[in-house]
Amino acid sequence: MAAFKFGSASYNERREARLFAKYGKELSAAFKKSREMYDLLYNSGTKLKDIVVELPGRKVAKVASIQDGVISAKKAFSSSIIKLKIDDMKFLPFARFVKRTQKRLKISHVYFYYCLHTGNFSKYTAKNAPDGFWEKEIANFEYNYFKHKLRNLSYSERKQLRKEYGDLDSFKKADR
Repeated sequence: MAAFKFGSASYNERREARLFAKYGKELSAAFKKSREMYDLLYNSGTKLKDIVVELPGRKVAKVASIQDGVISAKKAFSSSIIKLKIDDMKFLPFARFVKRTQKRLKISHVYFYYCLHTGNFSKYTAKNAPDGFWEKEIANFEYNYFKHKLRNLSYSERKQLRKEYGDLDSFKKADR
């Protein structure tokens, strides 16, 4: 089989090939960044030490360390250490924790990259997307993610996904 010669392609074919290559680079960079943000939130050791985290019951504690998705935190006004699983946090306390993390480290879009890495999309994912590529692409990405995820699910699994993501336009479109 003869190799494809890029020079023999039409102007439109070359333009589409460049766009496709750029798209791949954007995805690759985003997935690298999403892994870094996930590791920051789930396995950062003492890097986020002393950031305030909200506990159930409207109590607060300061992060001592984070390992394997579990925050070890020191309760306010005591020396006791409690364990808080990140995946069990309600949305608002988690969002505040992410915001404090961003402020402390002077970084942005942590929540967006967390969603990209975990697939835990919400109505806030697009609002936290970086300008440019992802601002335009996130709805399409979510649609394709859900379309693929829904492909081989049982009825009960689909029902659970509908409960979690049914209010998202990208999910509704994928679930048709």
